Amino acid sequence: MKLMTFYVLMKEEAYFFLERLDKSIREQIQKEIVSLKFNPIRKGKFFFSFGGVVYFEKRIFSGDGYRIYYTINDDSVVIASIEYEGTVNIPRIGNKKTQKKDAKVLRGLAKASKATRKRIAKLGGKAKKHKR
Repeated sequence: MKLMTFYVLMKEEAYFFLERLDKSIREQIQKEIVSLKFNPIRKGKFFFSFGGVVYFEKRIFSGDGYRIYYTINDDSVVIASIEYEGTVNIPRIGNKKTQKKDAKVLRGLAKASKATRKRIAKLGGKAKKHKR
């Protein structure tokens, strides 16, 4: 019996996400990605099919959950995206003087109403400066 191995390719977004993780979690996800090389169809679960391209989902649970979405293209496994499922802890934002204010702004943006998000989108993501 011949064991077929696949090349693993990764899209830019998935690669940048992987680079920003803690070392232990990054190594665990990389181990899972390497395991996809040998039997990608059996490892993951069918996710959806779009335009003849079939996507699979592989879940990793280490405290919080991670999901790897990938597709098989000829003789390669293409990692489309890696998603994080859990709480995001940002211990330090900005410098010490602006830390509390920056945290409030981030929380406010997360809870922003639909109208506020539309207004921010119209501004191109830039906030207007107000005179005091």
